[in-house]
Amino acid sequence: MKNTVTGILLTTVLLGGAAAHAADTRIAVVDMEIVMRAYPETESSQLILDQKIEEFESEQRQMLAEREEVENAFREVRDKARNPALSEEAREKNRLIAEEKLEKLQAMERELRETSSLRRKQLQDQQLRMRRRIVGKLRDIIAEYCREEGIDLVLDSALPGQPSVESVVYSAPALDVTEQILALIKTEAGTAGGGGDED
Repeated sequence: MKNTVTGILLTTVLLGGAAAHAADTRIAVVDMEIVMRAYPETESSQLILDQKIEEFESEQRQMLAEREEVENAFREVRDKARNPALSEEAREKNRLIAEEKLEKLQAMERELRETSSLRRKQLQDQQLRMRRRIVGKLRDIIAEYCREEGIDLVLDSALPGQPSVESVVYSAPALDVTEQILALIKTEAGTAGGGGDED
């Protein structure tokens, strides 16, 4: 019985201490999507990414044009191989050429699929690296602001949790420091004047 009472008292003291600490904790929210869009390096990174996309699309168009050329050549010799007006020898010659063209066409289609898959992965990886770099810099800006303002915890009000539900369901407007972070970004952009490097 004595141990039970002692345990209850200890739990009460611990919970009371936690509650007191929680009461002293300052919490804020920030819309990271708005902040990221406003960050100058986001635009320059997107321009780099758009350029890569254009390069990959140009490469794909070239490969498709070459594939179409081989496909047309294959159809031409295939039709000759089936043409009864030609001699058996001529049809056989065209049949062998058609087989070679078909093998080349199949190889080009495999290369096209593999290249397309590789390029998509490269784009996704580069986009992820750029986003992580920007988020890292934004975290530093937010952390500095929080240290100066005595804020202990910042939640992202734009981060999706369940479908169509933000990670912060409700927050008092006074907790939102998005505008203050935007002001810091503008100040930093004005002093640094730099853009993003390709990664």
